[in-house]
Amino acid sequence: YRLLTTTEKLPPRPLLESICLVLLVASFGTTVVHKAVTGTLLFLMQPCHVSAGLLILVMGWPDHKYPIVPRLLFNIYLHTLWGAILALIWPDLRDHDMLGEIFNFFMEHILVLVLPFYMALTRRYVVIPPSIDMALFSFFLYAAYHSPVLHVSSLLSGFNLNYALVPPACEFLFCLDWSAGC
Repeated sequence: YRLLTTTEKLPPRPLLESICLVLLVASFGTTVVHKAVTGTLLFLMQPCHVSAGLLILVMGWPDHKYPIVPRLLFNIYLHTLWGAILALIWPDLRDHDMLGEIFNFFMEHILVLVLPFYMALTRRYVVIPPSIDMALFSFFLYAAYHSPVLHVSSLLSGFNLNYALVPPACEFLFCLDWSAGC
């Protein structure tokens, strides 16, 4: 708790961190525009987009205002960033038809995956020592978002928001529909 609430002076924000923040904001903004144009704003509820918004919030948070909030969010995020790895391994690009949309997909997911490591290296962000309590708490929040929130939203909207209802198409790896004669 002491690490999360300490008020020691942070080192100044490096130029590279500011550039990374601008890139993440630009990528997230591009995603919002793409979703708005295609009428699929509900897909902004997908975990990777929520993660991008969370990192923007943490990186843009004023240093002197309630430091426990960004520090806690950042440490929760460190335990749940594996979702971006899955999105990069099995990207679902079937509906990415607009100019720059595929590039932006990979840029957003790479930023969401790599930025937390860079942020930890700058020492501007508190990293709590590994603990089972923090890992379980983080996973609980992640599961609580996935199960009730995204499942209900998927069922009500008919959109596959978190790939829990139907996994993305990845025929090049395996075929889940054995009746189709794969």
